[in-house]
Amino acid sequence: MQFDIRVSSLREFADFHLAFTSDEPRPPRLSNFRIDIKNSRVEVRRGRGSGGSFELWINNSKVTVTQHSFSMSRLLPSFFMRAVGKFRPTAEASFWITRLRRALGGIRAIGPYRRPPVRRYEFQGKPPASPDLFGEYVADSLIDDETRRGRKGELLSEVNRWLGPLAHIHALPVRRISSAGRIYEIRFRDSQTGHWANLADVGSGIGQALPIIVEGLRSEHGNIFLVQEPETHLHPDAQLAMADFLIWLSTHGRTVVVETHSENILIRMRKALLENKALKVGVLYTEKHGKSGTKVSALEMDSLAQPENWPKGFMEESNIARLELMEAMVRVVEGSNK
Repeated sequence: MQFDIRVSSLREFADFHLAFTSDEPRPPRLSNFRIDIKNSRVEVRRGRGSGGSFELWINNSKVTVTQHSFSMSRLLPSFFMRAVGKFRPTAEASFWITRLRRALGGIRAIGPYRRPPVRRYEFQGKPPASPDLFGEYVADSLIDDETRRGRKGELLSEVNRWLGPLAHIHALPVRRISSAGRIYEIRFRDSQTGHWANLADVGSGIGQALPIIVEGLRSEHGNIFLVQEPETHLHPDAQLAMADFLIWLSTHGRTVVVETHSENILIRMRKALLENKALKVGVLYTEKHGKSGTKVSALEMDSLAQPENWPKGFMEESNIARLELMEAMVRVVEGSNK
């Protein structure tokens, strides 16, 4: 598995290449890291043997380092700055490594499987800055927002801005239900009936959507927000509202990366492209390649946001179903006229 990342600053840019190897049942391991800046290259290569240590190379010359390996959790090799000998990273390389570290350090992410909500939450304190893949810190984020001094309730207000069109509900201020401990409940009120319910009782869709909204709002301007399958447990209208939220984030300083199977989200994105010419969107799709490979291709859009290279079999089932329904309706009408 390989990733290529371009980090830019004004008219300059640097290309980063990261390669990972599968090590089941353990997580993937970083096997190669390379940065190319103009005519310079800094690279970390694995030494001899699949389990060997890593080696530092600058402009294709091996450099002796004081540390010979690093763990997967430390994505960027810190030993770049501790090289010994006559070769040292250039100031330019150090500048770009720092920029990449800052960009990756600001990532917020939500995975495809958000943990189901519960009826009571024990406040653990201010949520950590690390990515919340399973939505574990959503309650802590809302409780911290409601109980801290200063700008109290700002996050809750922004959350309600998007819960309205998505589910016709709004979140109530968190309520402490234990005087002995920091135990809270999260409640929502139906905008149409006025009835309120605990988060655990409002349905799976809200429980799956709330972490995306909270983490998206917690992402900072200039940083990256990653989300997988935002449409989980949402009906079609709510999927469109979720797409509007993600588009709003992308037009307010965030880089949003979405992995989705929803035709509704794709349709909403195409509409946004027509209405906002400044919006920059790239669409990638994957398909099987060979016996075990996967091919990633870009979906090209014309001036009317129509895909120019729509792949065969890509989101075709719904269109086929619509045509079959229309054909069935025609047969019924024709039969009734005989």
